[in-house]
Amino acid sequence: MRLTIPCRAVTCTHLQCFDAALYLQMNEKKPTWICPVCDNKAAYESLILDGLFMEILNDCSDVDEIKFQEDGSWCPMRPKKEAMKVTSQPCTKIESSSVFSKPCSVAVASDANKKKIDVIDLTIESSSDEEEDPPAKRKCIFMSETQSRSTKGFVNL
Repeated sequence: MRLTIPCRAVTCTHLQCFDAALYLQMNEKKPTWICPVCDNKAAYESLILDGLFMEILNDCSDVDEIKFQEDGSWCPMRPKKEAMKVTSQPCTKIESSSVFSKPCSVAVASDANKKKIDVIDLTIESSSDEEEDPPAKRKCIFMSETQSRSTKGFVNL
């Protein structure tokens, strides 16, 4: 919810404002008169409207955040849109007798450094070549025998 009427108590030491209309509505139902920022007393008589924040709200109606500079000036913070990108490289099917030689890479939400995640099948043991089928305790009870052969190593979401 966007701040509409910025106010704070003169007794507060912080600069952060809260919404006057919402604060008055809350205290109308349950009159505690406590500052929602610092939890100190903030009686009705000590409330002031902050002219600087009122001006900022009027000048930047399409912005949710601003940044204060060291010299006291401010500038609006525009959100950066993130796009989801998926690689077009197909994943190789794993047969019961084949070994997964190349890991598939899956792209995640593009950050500034664009990380890739390598998926490696840990169910295949390279030291035991003579063992063709995994032990019975490793099979998923929810999959049929034909499904478990064709989708071994992959998770369907």
